[in-house]
Amino acid sequence: MSLLVHKALVVGGGPAGLTAAIALLRVGAEVDVVELALDDRIFGSELLLSSPNLRALDAIGVAESVVAEGIPIDTLELQTADGAEVARVPIPNVAREGLPPSVGITRRAFYSTLYNAASAAGAKIHHETTVESLVDVDHQVQATLTNGTSPIYDLVVGADGWMSTVRRLRFPNASLPQYAGQCVWRGRIPRRDRTKGLFRGMAGDGKDVGMISVSEEHCYVMCLVAQPKPERIDPASFTVTFKEMLAEFGGDVEWARDHIEEGTVSVAALHWHVMDKPWHDGRVVLIGDAAHTTTPQIGYGAGLAVEDAVVLGEMVAAADGDDLASTLNKFVDRRYERCKLVVEASTQISRWQQGLDGGNSRQAQLTDETWAALAQPM
Repeated sequence: MSLLVHKALVVGGGPAGLTAAIALLRVGAEVDVVELALDDRIFGSELLLSSPNLRALDAIGVAESVVAEGIPIDTLELQTADGAEVARVPIPNVAREGLPPSVGITRRAFYSTLYNAASAAGAKIHHETTVESLVDVDHQVQATLTNGTSPIYDLVVGADGWMSTVRRLRFPNASLPQYAGQCVWRGRIPRRDRTKGLFRGMAGDGKDVGMISVSEEHCYVMCLVAQPKPERIDPASFTVTFKEMLAEFGGDVEWARDHIEEGTVSVAALHWHVMDKPWHDGRVVLIGDAAHTTTPQIGYGAGLAVEDAVVLGEMVAAADGDDLASTLNKFVDRRYERCKLVVEASTQISRWQQGLDGGNSRQAQLTDETWAALAQPM
């Protein structure tokens, strides 16, 4: 058992939290996970898991299981709004031999794989539960939970998303995520081309569209739209509204527009945020979106969350006589600049897509520079 962390509480059962549970279990800690969802059937749309993300998942032994649930993708295809192909770019691979350059997967399949791995490793997952208070008691933390219990832990990991309760409880003066000026629409469509995994990207008038294969049967189409402020839209009109947004596009998107499956469309406002150092107060640490929220332009929000969790486990295992606060300092020092780089690059591209800061002539260059940095060890 880890001499530094005997018992840990992970708040949040998404990618960051479930990966943290697996990573801490692997170094000998007992782990409780609290999650507000009713059960393990977490819904959502699509994810593109790139090879740095798969490399991190491989460090905790789940990469192959994740790949098996998705569709390997090895090529980025760029098109104009009318559907004309501009370029096909091979996706680089920094993961080990045997893993693909990237994987398209549904959020539900990704979460389920991590959930099953965490459960099999020994995590105790408590649904419909979160924290009400976190109080220091004799070099530990007593967590009052909404299920009526008040267990004591050596370490609390706040992995509860961009609206983090843990951040509010323990870091009340921290900066908060800001609206980025864009919303993202998503909808599921049948998969026509089953011969090869592709990620397609198209640019229109103030809109950027992407298509990702996520299974043998389905793809997702997404559209980034500039909006001065998020608007409330009746969910009953989601499908009609989304189709109207895609009206200017031809080619693959034109076909996708006519085949969006009713009841699969969602919309989300995009936010960005990097919390100042430290992301911890000695016994409670924030990871994933709770510490750094990013827009999807670089496509590495889930990757940062998984990396945070894996590195946290590595730092706890390698403490070598350090106390927990010193270990968490080293964790944040190792993660801060990498996470800040992704958030700032994604936010800058988002601004360029909105016609701000002089246009997006450097978008490709900034994207390449950021991915070159992500190819380096996490």
